[in-house]
Amino acid sequence: MTPVLDPARTLAVVTGAQAWPRLSSFEAAPAFANSATALAEHLGPAGFGLPPENVLDLFDKPDAVGQYDRIADFLDNRAKALAAPHGEGLLVMFHYIGHGAFFGTTRDYCLLVSDTRSPMEADTSLRVASLDRLLRLKVPSSARMLFLDCCFAAEAARIMQGSVEQQVSTKSEEILTSDPLDRGVALFCAAGAKDPARLAGRDSHTLCNWALLTALRTGDPAHPGPLTLRQVAGLTTGVLAGLGRPDVPRPEVHVPNQAAGDLAAVRLFPNPAAPTDGTPASGGTPQLPVYRTPTVDFEKELAAALADVGPVRHFQRHGAGRPSGMVSSAAAYHGVDADEILAVWQTRRGFVNQAESLIFTRSGIRAKDRSKELSLSYDLFPGCTFSTGYRFEPSSAAGRVPSSHYYWLEVEHPGGTWQSRWMEYRGDIQNLTNLLKLIQRLKS
Repeated sequence: MTPVLDPARTLAVVTGAQAWPRLSSFEAAPAFANSATALAEHLGPAGFGLPPENVLDLFDKPDAVGQYDRIADFLDNRAKALAAPHGEGLLVMFHYIGHGAFFGTTRDYCLLVSDTRSPMEADTSLRVASLDRLLRLKVPSSARMLFLDCCFAAEAARIMQGSVEQQVSTKSEEILTSDPLDRGVALFCAAGAKDPARLAGRDSHTLCNWALLTALRTGDPAHPGPLTLRQVAGLTTGVLAGLGRPDVPRPEVHVPNQAAGDLAAVRLFPNPAAPTDGTPASGGTPQLPVYRTPTVDFEKELAAALADVGPVRHFQRHGAGRPSGMVSSAAAYHGVDADEILAVWQTRRGFVNQAESLIFTRSGIRAKDRSKELSLSYDLFPGCTFSTGYRFEPSSAAGRVPSSHYYWLEVEHPGGTWQSRWMEYRGDIQNLTNLLKLIQRLKS
C-alpha cells in the first residue's frame, strides 16, 4: 500500500547541536551529531525518500535569529516551487536534537543552538513559541509535525496550546477566516515536561532517536498499511522498553491544535513490515517475502530467507556437504566451526590483510574487518537498526588506486555500531539490508 506521506510534498527542517562551548553547564556529546546524521539518512533515499531540496539541515549551525530567517526562506521558496500557497497540501516536519531548557525571567522553553550563550540564553536560542508562530505564519494551511529529541520536550505542547488558545480568544474571527485549510499540529516528544531525555552513550546516539528510527525502519506487521504518529510512538516505546532501563522516559504525542482533526491519527508513515505477498512494491526496491507461520521454526525460516535474498556479489550460502573454500576461509577467519555457518559475505579483496567479512551462523551474525568486530545474536535483532549510505573515494595521488564508488551498511545495536566499508553495488547493499530486516521481523 502506498503511504500517505508524499516525499515530493513533505518538507523537513533539522536543527540542534552537539556542543555548546559558550555554556559551561551543557556538556558536548557526539551522540547528538550521530543521531542527526542517522535522521538525515532516513529522510533521504534509505527511508522517507525526500528529495534534497525538501530538506533544510541546520544542525550544528549557529545564530538562532539567522535560523529563523533560513527556515522562513526555505518554507517560502519550497511552497512557491510546489505551487502550495500558504503550505496547502504540504506536510512540514521540524526535527530538533540537542538540549531544551528554561531561560529568562519568564522561564521561556528554548531549544539551544551551537552558539547559545550567557547572559542572553533565551535570545540566542530557538524559542518554541517563536517557532510555532513562524510555522503558522509561513505555512498556515499545512500539516505540521514537530519531533523534539531533548529534555522536557512535552513542555512545547503546553506552550503551543497556550498560543493557540490566546489567539483564538483575541482574534478568533480573523483566524477562522484566514486559516480554513490548516491541517493541524502534532508533537512527538522524547520526554515529558518534567523529564530529561537520555543518551545511549556520550559517543553513541540519543536513545529516543535510535528507538524512533528503529520503529520506522522495522514497522508493525499487525497493521496492513501506513502508520499513524501514535502508532509510531507506540512502537518506539516498545523498542525502549526492550532495553530494560527504567530511567529512560517514554515518548509522548501531543496534538495542541485539533481544529482540523487529530493529525496524530492520520496514517502517514511507511510501514516496512506491512503484510505483503512478496511482490516488489511499485517503484521501489524489491522486498523479501514476510514469512508468517503460527509457530515459527526460526532456523527453517532463516534458511528460506537466505535462499530468497536477491543477487549479492561475493555472497555464498553453505549448503549440505563439504564447505566451499569461501566458507572454510570464513570459518578460520572468524574462529567458528564451518558447520555453524549458513552463509558468508566477503569483499572482493578476499581475506588478505584481514579484509572485511560477514557471516550468518545458526545463532547470529558475525562481522570483522581490520578495526572492528561484531558478534550479534539474532535475539537482539528487534533492538537493532540497519541503514545504508554511500561515499565516493577519489583515486590516489599516484594514480595507482582508481576512484571508486562504495556503499556501506551500518548495524546499530544496543551495544554500539558496526559499519561495513566495501560494498560496490547499490543492489547488493539493498538486498543484504532487506535480508537483515527480514530476520529482524522473524525475531520480533
